[in-house]
Amino acid sequence: MLRWIARRAVQGVAIVWLVATFTFVLVALAPGDVVDATYDSPFVPAGVRAHWRAELCLDRGIVPRYGCWLRSLATGEFGYSLRHGDSVASERSQQP
Repeated sequence: MLRWIARRAVQGVAIVWLVATFTFVLVALAPGDVVDATYDSPFVPAGVRAHWRAELCLDRGIVPRYGCWLRSLATGEFGYSLRHGDSVASERSQQP
């Protein structure tokens, strides 16, 4: 029974990983990126866009970007809030 539970847990983790990887690839292959969507204004300097692309690993190929995404996922760094500019983790911990 314990063996069956362990096998199902491993299968569940594998399925979650496959779905997350498939979703990452679909988003990575879509045209545009979050920097274009967020800073869609002619008044935003190119340096600001380049800074955020580098910060979010969007200036790299898909394989290094996937590694960056996995590292962020493993360390619990889920990015920054577009609304407040704070870390998502710190914003989540401040909610009542």
